[in-house]
Amino acid sequence: MTVEDGAGGEALGAFIDGELAAERERRAQLSQRGGGIITTSTGLATLLFAAAALVTGAEKYAPPAVALVALAATFLAFAAAAFCGLMAARQRASEVVHYRQLETWRAQDRYWANNRDNVNRLLAKAKILSLTGLRAGNDANARWAQRGFVAQLVALSGLVVAVGAILADALI
Repeated sequence: MTVEDGAGGEALGAFIDGELAAERERRAQLSQRGGGIITTSTGLATLLFAAAALVTGAEKYAPPAVALVALAATFLAFAAAAFCGLMAARQRASEVVHYRQLETWRAQDRYWANNRDNVNRLLAKAKILSLTGLRAGNDANARWAQRGFVAQLVALSGLVVAVGAILADALI
């Protein structure tokens, strides 16, 4: 193959297409992960409220102070995890080629009559613009998902401490 064949541009274009498709898939996965964090946090918070109702509903039962503090911390951590899940699932705006630019390309003969390599460069620039915006938004969503996961771990740790304190108090 020679340089005139345009094989390099075609290969680069295919690579950029693949990157763009992968980033769009990553966006969908992060949205699902954020929804999963919300669902899990909601379910676990419900269990927390049920446990708190059982503990506080018992006659003449005063849970240990450490259990109450742990339950309060657990509630706050679950609320933080749910917030992080919302942020991770949020669809962020990303840069795309403006419709006016597309109309310019369609309307002007210099683009339609140009050689394939020049048009491929133009299209590659447009795809890179989209890829840059998608990747930045996805990276931000991934950070929120990671924070949500950590908040869930903190909440679960608090729940373990609370249950352990209540059980220890019951056994003493």
